[in-house]
Amino acid sequence: MFMRWMRRLRQPSVRLLTSAGVLACGIASSLHAATQFPEMTGRWYGAGEVQFADGRREAVRCSAHHTEADQKLHLTMRCLTATYDLQFRSQLSQQDDRISGTWDERAFGTGGVPGGRISGEVSGRASAGVMRLSIAGEGLTGSMSVTYDDAKQTIVMSVEGVPLKTANLTMTGG
Repeated sequence: MFMRWMRRLRQPSVRLLTSAGVLACGIASSLHAATQFPEMTGRWYGAGEVQFADGRREAVRCSAHHTEADQKLHLTMRCLTATYDLQFRSQLSQQDDRISGTWDERAFGTGGVPGGRISGEVSGRASAGVMRLSIAGEGLTGSMSVTYDDAKQTIVMSVEGVPLKTANLTMTGG
């Protein structure tokens, strides 16, 4: 908790808010938009399991790099199983507790064909350390739950309409 506070103290928006004192209530909401995802940024590594529509399960190892710019969280994630290379990208924005954004997967594709590409939209809600998201695009729908702090992320995903059905990952880093 102390390290999270120190990390936020180094951010220009927090220093300005602290020095502005009297204007804190009026400034806080506009400055918060620039630092919505501090616990998510950084490099992350982890493993878990994916399940396919045919019932097959495979171990998965992932690496990710998350950055925050232009009041958006930019996520890049690569996951490898014994048979697939999955490459995800996403941009998320937060307004109050609402999350919205876009995503794409550049290797697996809609039919599980290497070199395919699918994309779509993300929507959902966020509260302290938890995002509950709906994903949709090009013939698929699904849900995703992400719990996180500055050292760990747990991702649980379920989708319909593509060969990949579920994914459960635990990632560390930050």
